[in-house]
Amino acid sequence: MMKVFKLPRYTATITKQLGLLFGIFLISIWWVIVPLGQHSIPPGFPLHVQDAWTKISDVPKEVVGPFNASKLALMVESRPLPRLVPLILHTMAVVPPDWRFLFIGSSKSVYSVGKSKAIQFHKNSGKLELMKVPEPWKLESPEDESRLLTDARIYEEVLPDVEWILKFGHDGILCANSAVSLDEWLPWSWAGALRKAHGDRLSDTGGLSLRRASAVRRILSFQRRRNNSEPEDVWFRKRIAALPGEKVASNFHGIISADHVFPRELMGYHVTAWNTWPDRGARTNRNMKQILEYCPELSMILDMSLDEGDIPATAVRERKKPSVEAKTKHDGIYVVKDDDKVKSKGLIYPPQPAPLPLLHSE
Repeated sequence: MMKVFKLPRYTATITKQLGLLFGIFLISIWWVIVPLGQHSIPPGFPLHVQDAWTKISDVPKEVVGPFNASKLALMVESRPLPRLVPLILHTMAVVPPDWRFLFIGSSKSVYSVGKSKAIQFHKNSGKLELMKVPEPWKLESPEDESRLLTDARIYEEVLPDVEWILKFGHDGILCANSAVSLDEWLPWSWAGALRKAHGDRLSDTGGLSLRRASAVRRILSFQRRRNNSEPEDVWFRKRIAALPGEKVASNFHGIISADHVFPRELMGYHVTAWNTWPDRGARTNRNMKQILEYCPELSMILDMSLDEGDIPATAVRERKKPSVEAKTKHDGIYVVKDDDKVKSKGLIYPPQPAPLPLLHSE
């Protein structure tokens, strides 16, 4: 008689449990897979995707770059100077982001600036515009620039929507370490560089200045500048200061930069190219280093020796001239040759820092 092999009771129980678990597993897989196969992409889905791409591409540039049409930083320069591109890019980084920029120059200077990839990026974004000086204007001399900026047509045809103009050039720099913003000068009609050495309380230097275009248009509506007369910045400042209700910076009250004197921690510095620096006593290189620690960007427009000891007059590259009183120039700074007083004293630094400009006149 054949014996039937029987599994132990506990083994049969385990086998039944495994079979039950396997069946549950198959049912679960079937429950997940079958519904997925029944779903399909809606007929209109590709159209919705295309519509979304269309909406994205139709977003206006103003949304990508929210620039304020009433705020414009303006540079006018006909010479293709190497510092122009770094200076423009630096100024873009310092001023509030809603400011637009306009560069007006000659064919050479526009090409020199426009070939920079960084400049092209800002040009494509709408933040910067490059313009060859339009006819009938030209830029062959400082007088030509004065005629351009005192012509009402430039404000009507080129700058129709502008209310505030930051005029800057190759000889002016804004300091990134400044504790104040450019927008804090918007209540002013004219805020320029201080020229305290000349005894003038009003800031007439416009190489680095903020101008209210409405005040400029107001002047040009009833006055015209005579050719070959005062520079445009001096001409405008005198007349705007005489207008009722207009605020013009004076002394350290409302100045945006310094010219000929070097107070600490201003918004910027302006280095003129046609005047002699004032003579107020010997200063060491440590003084200028303190200024450069606060505003290292100043080195872009101010070239000098920073060796130990006093800054000698020879720190500025001199040209040999027969006259004892001949003036020499290097990158916007003049010194007097063979003058013992100047030789022993060098560059100038004021003894006390200037107060921050007040935003409201008393």
